[in-house]
Amino acid sequence: MPRIFQAVFYLLGFNKEDICEPETNKLCWKMAKKCLNQSLLEKLEEYNPVGPKEGAPPRYRLINNIERFLEGFIFI
Repeated sequence: MPRIFQAVFYLLGFNKEDICEPETNKLCWKMAKKCLNQSLLEKLEEYNPVGPKEGAPPRYRLINNIERFLEGFIFI
């Protein structure tokens, strides 16, 4: 499920240019697999969903946009 992976990357602060095909919003596994390393695990450990974030994130990394991006998936 590439959209779920893409949403996780966005929540953890990865840039669209690092994981998507150029000029699109489509996940590129060849690019994204380079991010599946120790830094991903460190970002998972450090992630805090509560409180203010440093700087203003790009629009695609805002939680409301990520929620719309994942519409249609059923989470139990």
